[in-house]
Amino acid sequence: AYLNALPEPTPIHFVGTEVSRGWAGAAPEHLNIFSRHGITPLPDWDDPRYEEWGYPRNVVDWAHAQGFAVSLNHMFTALVEGEIPDEVRERRRALILGSLAYYADFVEVGYPMRGLPIEEHLRLWDDLLRRNSFQTGLGVTDSHDAFPWQEVTNRFVTWIAAQRITQARLLNSLLRGHAFFGDPFVVGADARLLISDPDRRYSMGDLVLVGDQEQMPLHFRGRSDLPSVDVAVITTHETTADTVFIGGLSGAGFQGTLAVHLSNACHVRVEVRDPLSGDLVLGSNPIIFRGVPPSPDRPGLRLRRIVDLRP
Repeated sequence: AYLNALPEPTPIHFVGTEVSRGWAGAAPEHLNIFSRHGITPLPDWDDPRYEEWGYPRNVVDWAHAQGFAVSLNHMFTALVEGEIPDEVRERRRALILGSLAYYADFVEVGYPMRGLPIEEHLRLWDDLLRRNSFQTGLGVTDSHDAFPWQEVTNRFVTWIAAQRITQARLLNSLLRGHAFFGDPFVVGADARLLISDPDRRYSMGDLVLVGDQEQMPLHFRGRSDLPSVDVAVITTHETTADTVFIGGLSGAGFQGTLAVHLSNACHVRVEVRDPLSGDLVLGSNPIIFRGVPPSPDRPGLRLRRIVDLRP
């Protein structure tokens, strides 16, 4: 009913394939495989060759060899209610960071609460990016129930900008990091959040080579159904992070321009929060700044646009 009430009344359903198989001693990861054309043939995972590769990296490698994309789901376990213990959190962080999220293309970060609050998901994502692991962050519901969508805790979605939606366009935008996520029941289905250079030389999802330049401009703009919003521009460096907070902007149309102070390796993303609740309601994917090009085989780098602005 909610989808049918949107300005575009015909929902389009693209289907992926979930793989949630783990052998003895393997990580109990859940992965989704996506094809640009909606056809995802399945290999025989009982074949000893696949077991020798080691789950779940074998699934990712196989999918990439077929030209498919892969998401790593709910990084802090599939727990639906409550929080995982501290020791489980640290074990999960070590596993995801040590494997670079198994070289998946996407990670699910837009969960208000899934094992841990959204802030822990964002911190883990930032730490992956610090390691040159360039996964696109997604907002998801992962709802397996028939409850009304607006009544569940995890009701985030992911938006892309496209004049016409096909599965290929959707995947290409996600692989490039040209996407943002948030709560459509708070910000509205027509919400927007874009970050870019003021002259649009680079934009959300891009990898920008800057050499030894000390700062670059950043412009953010968006809209929501909220009367006002607070915006945080977060620049994450190798060991530190800087936050510029801009409060009390008009929710119906907000924007701003500022200078991002660079380091040899940093990335910048934007969070939009509800001033009354303090909740994150929109989040961008980052613009990634590097002094020199990273190795071309790094996770998530396959379709990133690389913008060379070195002097």
